[in-house]
Amino acid sequence: MEIINEPDAREFIKRLPEITQSPASCHLLMLIVRKKKALEMLNEKLKDAIMEKVIVNAMEDWRLRYFSKLYNLALLQHQGRYDSDQGVFIAPAAMGIFATIAPRDTLKSVEALTNENNKLAWRHDKEALLKLSHQSSTFFRLLHSNNRKGSNYVDFDIDEDDSALHAKVRDMVSPYPIVMDMASSKGYHITLNLSKGTDAGEFYKRKMDEVVKSQTYPHMVEFKEDPQLPIAGTYYSSKVRPEPNFVRLIN
Repeated sequence: MEIINEPDAREFIKRLPEITQSPASCHLLMLIVRKKKALEMLNEKLKDAIMEKVIVNAMEDWRLRYFSKLYNLALLQHQGRYDSDQGVFIAPAAMGIFATIAPRDTLKSVEALTNENNKLAWRHDKEALLKLSHQSSTFFRLLHSNNRKGSNYVDFDIDEDDSALHAKVRDMVSPYPIVMDMASSKGYHITLNLSKGTDAGEFYKRKMDEVVKSQTYPHMVEFKEDPQLPIAGTYYSSKVRPEPNFVRLIN
């Protein structure tokens, strides 16, 4: 089977916000084990875990680099060798490739890493030394937690394969800039760009997250700020959509 739907993947990357060298910012990619997928598709009890971490830095051709790194993650998802803590081989159906949407603040993350390291370096105990040996993981965690100032992306995660529900949510949020609208494993993601102050002000003033939930209850619609999303064009196993299921951009 093909490992990626290239047109959707490239369109996803095209829609990502620009990253810059000054101020320094980047995008993050992750190959993640999803415990719900492991249980649903394979009847295996696994923990959520990040198996591969990728940082895409700002450069002239960063979108081309992004696609290359994404393709390589797809290869690892299908052909890499990963074992769980229980010694269970992790099949591709238990994993998905995810990305942060808002650019991450590199400088702020470096400053936070330096502060953490300075505190640990003075301790000289076993726990501190162990943490100091995990620099790449620590830096990735800090990047993940620090989005660039002025970037504001939110997501409505519809956890049901219901096209009418999807259309209703999209209609309610249509006054705001929709950057991603995707069909995922068994539902949908509608992602908004609220980086413009007037859009954010109106959205939060109207309490649109609560409005959507109240008008779609009891359906499962989760509101997420600063989301990480499955990437369009990548494999994400599904029991309600034909396998192999690829995350799909709707428009």
